[in-house]
Amino acid sequence: MLEEELERHAPMGPRPLQQAPMRVLSGANMPAALVEMAYLTNADQERSVQSAEFQGGLVQAMFDAIVRFRSYREAAEP
Repeated sequence: MLEEELERHAPMGPRPLQQAPMRVLSGANMPAALVEMAYLTNADQERSVQSAEFQGGLVQAMFDAIVRFRSYREAAEP
């Protein structure tokens, strides 16, 4: 859901979704995701991430994904 919303609201790289056991997330007792928004070593991405439009798109995408996930979980409850 998060990947779908990010694709709708923000530019994405060729391999947007990668999974790995991340130490920072492994101890979380809840759904968790780590989102890398841009590489600051890339001048184009550094400029993009500073814009209100880019930031707003990322925030909107994450918000929409959370709302969708919550609705999905609530619908699955008995």
